[in-house]
Amino acid sequence: MTKLAGIKAIVNNENEFIISEEEASGLNLIKLEGNTYHIIRNNIGYILEVLEKYSNKSYKIRIQNRVYTVNLQDSFEQNIEKLGLAIKTQQKLSEIKAPMPGTVLEVMVIEGQAIQKGDALVILEAMKMENIIKASGDGIIETINIIKGSSVDKNQIMLKLK
Repeated sequence: MTKLAGIKAIVNNENEFIISEEEASGLNLIKLEGNTYHIIRNNIGYILEVLEKYSNKSYKIRIQNRVYTVNLQDSFEQNIEKLGLAIKTQQKLSEIKAPMPGTVLEVMVIEGQAIQKGDALVILEAMKMENIIKASGDGIIETINIIKGSSVDKNQIMLKLK
């Protein structure tokens, strides 16, 4: 049984919850088979299944038959945010460009889909690392110029938005 340290989890970019150090002391995690875990909180058990791991801090999980995208923040990241040192910009998006050359591992959106700031759009592999390309603002996917397995160059337009 593993005791969890204090974390902040942002679920689906809308709802967020914070598990403080005190709360984490009452939260136990037991690894079952494969990517399945049993979580006990306040004497109530939940089955958590990790469906996809986008990075060390971003996961797609299922709890009680509901699927969530979860982004975790450790205490350092929380302090940066509290101090106002996190870079936050809101901009109208018209296109999403590849930040580096790489290979498209996954396209996580479809044409016509509405996206919000922080939504995961593309998983790009570069230098043997998986990078989740997220929306820096709101928009609607107009065209997708890439496919899974394709190579992209730096600044290549991957997605166009309305």
